[in-house]
Amino acid sequence: MNKVNSNLGIFLSPGDSFSSLKKSGQDSRFFNYYLSNYKEKFDQVYIFTYDQLKLSLPKSCFVLENKHNWHRFFYQFLIPFVHLSRVKNIDVFRVMQLTGVIPAIICRIFFKKPFIFTYGYDYYAFAKFKNQRIRPILLKGLEKIAFYFASGVIVTNKKNKLNLQSKYPRAKIFYVPNGVDTKKFKPEKAKKLLKGSGVNVLTVARLEKQKNLENLIKATALIKDKAKINLLFIGRGKLRSQLILLAKKKEVNLKIIDRVVHNKLSGYYQGADIFCLPSYKEGQPKALIEAMALGLPCLVGNYSGVEEFENKKEILKTGFNPEEIRANLLTLIENHRLRKKLGLKARKKAEQEFNIQKLLAKEIEILKNV
Repeated sequence: MNKVNSNLGIFLSPGDSFSSLKKSGQDSRFFNYYLSNYKEKFDQVYIFTYDQLKLSLPKSCFVLENKHNWHRFFYQFLIPFVHLSRVKNIDVFRVMQLTGVIPAIICRIFFKKPFIFTYGYDYYAFAKFKNQRIRPILLKGLEKIAFYFASGVIVTNKKNKLNLQSKYPRAKIFYVPNGVDTKKFKPEKAKKLLKGSGVNVLTVARLEKQKNLENLIKATALIKDKAKINLLFIGRGKLRSQLILLAKKKEVNLKIIDRVVHNKLSGYYQGADIFCLPSYKEGQPKALIEAMALGLPCLVGNYSGVEEFENKKEILKTGFNPEEIRANLLTLIENHRLRKKLGLKARKKAEQEFNIQKLLAKEIEILKNV
């Protein structure tokens, strides 16, 4: 695709910034893949952020910051007017999640600017799961407005696409799953970033109720040779202290690393024997795609949407309670042949369907043709 004269604007979610991306270790993923590809296909790229952090970016890329440090709730309504001269110069907006669409909707209404947003997961269901009362109602309303004004919607999960197509038959919905760099995330011998003998079980996830990590610890405690199992959680979250205390009480080997820079993550995957993500709910988890690319056998919660991965061929599905997780984890620990089979199939699927460069090319093609 030839480069044409067009400018791209990027809206992050309210409160998101390069500081928050750095805290989660995802800043390198954004710069090395998304921004790197965008700048090659657009003349200029403008990124609207919610903090005041100044960055050194390529000449064609610009960060439009929240200079007055206004509250994120109010600032999302003000962005189009605070940065009016830049907004008028932008041809199409890319919104990274549904929650970031408000400034894009305003740009659509007042300046006729098209936008595309990602519908990464069922926002209403996630909010309900957290027992939030007002947020699910607000998200449901925001979703309807966003679908009305959007020029296109990117979904990362096949089941979500089917549900949304029946709900919004006039919407242009594109399936573009989360991607992984299959050249960097590939099977190699462990660099011993995971210490100790025995079986190393890795989870890369936020330490929140949704991820069902308490039951993973309880499941491990039910295994006779639990002393030979080493759990490593990479992620931050509210349950950190609670998970450490639970593991200590159950005499389970657990280590938690708050943050690993994205381009360093592959070493931890390579040092693992099994990847486990027993979540109650997911969109399409990037960590699972990365683990599959590295040829890891993956034990995955039977959440709505996991059907796009073939059970007992590409992944091993599990129920959510400790007994079910224990039984399936033990199956993977004891069955080396199954682990190898799952790892090979997982790697093949990642190469065929989740190559990040091909997926970003598809996304840019969509942005160019709205």
